[in-house]
Amino acid sequence: MPGHSIALPTIFTRHFETVIEAYLLCVRSEDRIRISRYEDGAPCVKQAAALPTKSDFIADVELACVRALAGHPRLLALWRGVFVEERFSETKVRARLPAEFHEIAQRCGKELWRRIPSVSNYFLLTTDQQRVRRAARTTALKQLDSDHKEANSVEAQRRNARRRERYAERKVERENLQKEKAA
Repeated sequence: MPGHSIALPTIFTRHFETVIEAYLLCVRSEDRIRISRYEDGAPCVKQAAALPTKSDFIADVELACVRALAGHPRLLALWRGVFVEERFSETKVRARLPAEFHEIAQRCGKELWRRIPSVSNYFLLTTDQQRVRRAARTTALKQLDSDHKEANSVEAQRRNARRRERYAERKVERENLQKEKAA
């Protein structure tokens, strides 16, 4: 639509919506262990062979979002107010601050995509299994990124060679014009 200012959802914003929906279900369920403290770093499951709990999921989501919004205090406060403390209505924030909400969804979605790629698999895999999958996924993403950079590098070299050729041609033309004017 021409003039439509709302950004289209990306893979990260969709993933953010999916994870936050599961997060809110876990937070609002009564059969979870209440936690009060956790540290930034590794996943919250202390025993590597144990399956994660709802509390672990909540902690991992909160840590990932805090990490993603670390340099943006206003977005972090907004995220905490909407999802953690539930002081603000999500629908009102979406309506009144669509750009900020989209930025939160983008930043958090990207970090959640990296940390929790699949909510359904999160509860089926032990911490060790998640770590192995994350390492494989990271390696594959780095390989894709390096392939992309390599292709871009080759294209950039071609572009630069064409620019140098055009510059040399124009320099010769300018020198010829100056010789004609002098003569």
